[in-house]
Amino acid sequence: PAVSGTATIVGSDGSTYSNLVSGGGVQVAPTVPTATYSLLVSNAAGAPAASIPTATVSAALGTWSQLNNIVFDARRGATVTALDNGKVLIAGGMDGTNPNPVPSQTARLCDATGACVSRTMGTPRAFHTAVKVGSGPNAGKVLLAGGYTAPGPATPTSSAEFYDMGADAFTNTPTAITTGTVTAARARHIAVLFSTTTILIAGGTDGTTNLNTAIKYDISTATPTTANVSNTMTQQRASFTATLLGSGSVLIVGGKTGSTLADRTAELFDPTTGNGTFSDTGALLSGEDKRSHSAVLIGGASANSGKVLISGGVNGAGNGTPSSTQFLYTPGSGTFTAAPTMATARSNHAAISLSTYSVLICGGTDGTNDLRSCERYDPSSGTGLGAQYPTAPLMEARRDFGLAPITISSLVEILAVGTAITPSIFAETYNPN
Repeated sequence: PAVSGTATIVGSDGSTYSNLVSGGGVQVAPTVPTATYSLLVSNAAGAPAASIPTATVSAALGTWSQLNNIVFDARRGATVTALDNGKVLIAGGMDGTNPNPVPSQTARLCDATGACVSRTMGTPRAFHTAVKVGSGPNAGKVLLAGGYTAPGPATPTSSAEFYDMGADAFTNTPTAITTGTVTAARARHIAVLFSTTTILIAGGTDGTTNLNTAIKYDISTATPTTANVSNTMTQQRASFTATLLGSGSVLIVGGKTGSTLADRTAELFDPTTGNGTFSDTGALLSGEDKRSHSAVLIGGASANSGKVLISGGVNGAGNGTPSSTQFLYTPGSGTFTAAPTMATARSNHAAISLSTYSVLICGGTDGTNDLRSCERYDPSSGTGLGAQYPTAPLMEARRDFGLAPITISSLVEILAVGTAITPSIFAETYNPN
């Protein structure tokens, strides 16, 4: 039988956790790389328990610092893109209007000093895509495509525009993200630069129906052109991921409810076959269909280099349930292998590869609350499948936001921007060291 008393957790880093509830979990935040936590229990008379259970927790280094607390824009579903001049472009996104948030026509251009100036886009956009062009007459520009344009959000568009870094201005392009036979507007789609001048644009929603169509958007000329691909995706998908592999193929994961083999939870786009062809690859494990997850290609020289880390997202029917599961996709064999789980179930989060080749995973929602917590996946630690470590939390809870590298005092840090409500801190940066 339960008896009255007190319980406190004391960490070797000086931290203390009290007001504990029997059977409830406690999330600790170590301030040193490795901390040992002791559970101190006393009865109502103050006599301590005979034994003191302990647990040792390892954490990844890293700290967050505010970069801008002057701008107060809520931006959910904005794109966050690092530019060649060292600045970061934050474009569009929904404001904090409740219950029908409004897609924004403004962009912010932030630099390493924290200055974030405003620029006007040609079209309001939210849950659109942004791709930085690598070469050709549009080199250095950012192509913004699709997205919602009306409150709700609603009314996806098929329009596209460039942000020109040299002119510091947005310019509409007459080339929509359509072809003669693929005519739908789209939001919550993907866009991947799979060659120096060609972008794959696929899937998403037209506002009513999820899409399986795709096009190639050619930016090798000043005025882009579009072309059909050889076939459609095997499934209609929205809120999914697309990752460029070392082979040049693009891995498509999730975006559709259903987790059997017939649901085709993953597929590959091969740009070298025909006009570009979608085909099956291995399926996620049973019970995993993944929407609003993240996917990051692992770099470096570990045994997991070249694989893709799939993290979190929702599973199941309707709005789904946020998950803490992670998987490694191995190109060639086309297999998904369970990786160490995250400490927190999350969807609508953001993830990015760091200079150490570990993956920073932050924010999102647990289905009830927006999250500040962050963690790092280290592909070179653990039992061969990598290891998961906690790291410093965001200063502001964020979901449907973006991460991008920014150099501050010769150090590459990670910029986080985007919140569902008006933030106290518009932009913050993560020092991974």
